[in-house]
Amino acid sequence: MTKYIIFIFFLFVNILILPAKAQRITRNDVFRDSAKAKAFMKGVQFTGQRGYVIDSTLFYLANTFGQNWFNNERYRVTERDRWGNLIEAVSFEFDTVAGVWFENDRYNETYYDSTNIALWMARVWDQKGQKWRLSDSVGYYYGNLPAISWYKVWDPFKFRFSRGKRVTYLYDGDKLSFTNTQKFDTLSGNWKNYQETFYSYLPDIALPDTELVMEWDTLNFIWKNVSMKIYLYNDNNLIELETTMLWGENNQWENNLRVEYEYGENGLPEQKLFYSWFFGDWDKNKRDVYSYDDNNRLSKTLSQIWDDFGHEWINTMMTVITYNEAGQRVELLYMYWSTYEYWVNLSKYLYTYDEHGNRVEFMYKNWDEDLEQWVNYYKNVNYWSEFIPNRIEELSLSQMNIFPNPTTGLVTLTVDEDVKYGNLSLYSMEGQLAFRKAFSGNTTQFDLTGLPKGVYDLTVVTNSGYNSQLLIIQ
Repeated sequence: MTKYIIFIFFLFVNILILPAKAQRITRNDVFRDSAKAKAFMKGVQFTGQRGYVIDSTLFYLANTFGQNWFNNERYRVTERDRWGNLIEAVSFEFDTVAGVWFENDRYNETYYDSTNIALWMARVWDQKGQKWRLSDSVGYYYGNLPAISWYKVWDPFKFRFSRGKRVTYLYDGDKLSFTNTQKFDTLSGNWKNYQETFYSYLPDIALPDTELVMEWDTLNFIWKNVSMKIYLYNDNNLIELETTMLWGENNQWENNLRVEYEYGENGLPEQKLFYSWFFGDWDKNKRDVYSYDDNNRLSKTLSQIWDDFGHEWINTMMTVITYNEAGQRVELLYMYWSTYEYWVNLSKYLYTYDEHGNRVEFMYKNWDEDLEQWVNYYKNVNYWSEFIPNRIEELSLSQMNIFPNPTTGLVTLTVDEDVKYGNLSLYSMEGQLAFRKAFSGNTTQFDLTGLPKGVYDLTVVTNSGYNSQLLIIQ
């Protein structure tokens, strides 16, 4: 009986949380994260020297019965530069009463050069004041590293900003070393201190060592310790242990949470174990168990909680991922473990691609247990066009060399120039960023150990040009 009480509580929490996670991401949600902002707004997928850009995206919601779709939002790019970078875009919302579209957001980007963004901005329409108000902004250092980002949430009924957040970033080279977070005070209209985070790294390796979080004490006007994470790694530089400590009332660090990582012979994660500190000892809490297909792609995640009374693991949730022949994810299925001890559908995401590999549709469905069928919830549809960018002083393949190729991990890149500012990025064949590194000079090395086997697109951008080449990981 005890294990069922534990399970029911866990399931109730997950059912509440999962729909919140699965809700369609709004403009404010997307663009408060600079990486998501740039990826969504730019929408460029390069394949060799040719690529595709998003022209527009339509968002739909399903009706009460989940079968028919109706208009919700629409996003459209209105201007790009000759390299395909976004200059201006707009979004519209559909007025279901009047049956018309109205413009509610505008987006703009500026660049240092053809590949390095300098500033991203968003504006929201003030219906009462009949003017555009700046609501979001991300400023970048050269090299596409965010320097400061902020957003405010516009209240369309009170015609004012209701809340917001601003983050300032500092770096040691290309490694994030410090962030300062402030919250927007609606009453005073000012930004007020909220949180600071300090990051340290292992010597000679760009791996996080500690992460210290401090919060502003508004009564005593000082920064106070809140939490600290400590990371430990195995001989292959894969994270092995993550410990979270909280600052206690006795002004000492006290254990709180611990996560242990276990890997297979191929270096892929097999299990993640979670512990809670309880009366001087670490107690098992839950675990995630990972399974992979023949191509070392994640295919299933099984989540379980530990029953101290029954001394056994109890199933809670399972995620199943399905891929197409090109290795692109086409379905993400969530299921929960019934008290009758069988798996029950909960929700799923569906992805559709065109013949060029561009994602043209994303759909979210819920399982209706009464009707025993999938019910539509929301979807978005992307419209792409082919774009051939003009590039300045491009590097030719003869001026760029990567070896060994194929590789099992360590790769050396050489270029026939003295690079002042350089960035290399590794993308999977479905356009997902797998690795990134800044470099200077004419030679650099990087380790790709731990990445899934397959074919990747290595893109190199320097102060004088751009090029890409396929890299195979075995």
